[in-house]
Amino acid sequence: KAKANDEDPEAAYEAALVAYEAKESKKTSSRPITTTEYLYQTIHFRSVYAAVTLPNVETRRYSWETFTRLFDRLMHPKVDVDVPNGWLWDLVDEFVYQLQVHRNRRLRRDKEE
Repeated sequence: KAKANDEDPEAAYEAALVAYEAKESKKTSSRPITTTEYLYQTIHFRSVYAAVTLPNVETRRYSWETFTRLFDRLMHPKVDVDVPNGWLWDLVDEFVYQLQVHRNRRLRRDKEE
């Protein structure tokens, strides 16, 4: 279990995130995740990106997978979900933002090599 340093808010937030992901992974995998749960997971990841300068690789990957699964679900013809336009805009905006962060990080890494 990750320990947080009281003087480092990013470490404290990272430790809380590790605990959250451990709790999520213990849920039974036999039940599929609902669209509503995906929507609330995206809210969680928006708060992660807002609170931490740059989340760790695992968190970024899990966030990206959550957004792509949600978009796949929303685009499926059998799913009838009424999501407000403002919320859809925020989802797309956050998705593009996370893509931009990933691309900028990759570009910096490539320049350093």
